[in-house]
Amino acid sequence: MTASFENTSRLLNTAEAASMLGLKPCTLASWREYGSQPDLVFFKLGKAVRYRLVDIESFLAKRQACNTVIARRIDLETRIPRRAKHPASG
Repeated sequence: MTASFENTSRLLNTAEAASMLGLKPCTLASWREYGSQPDLVFFKLGKAVRYRLVDIESFLAKRQACNTVIARRIDLETRIPRRAKHPASG
């Protein structure tokens, strides 16, 4: 394997991926649960969840913006809305 392939195919755990993105691990867990960020792919290996470094970098590149108007548009275009919670019965 070449050094560049080893670097980009490196698998990160949830805490490492969250740290790279500046997020909390629970945010990534929520995104996985609801599928709200379909561009951020992950691997499920038994109980372990892993992200490829190259996929994290691709996710970030798709969200690059030069102003907040573009950033909002990117967010709306790439996000899948969360399902509405059912009201408590009672």
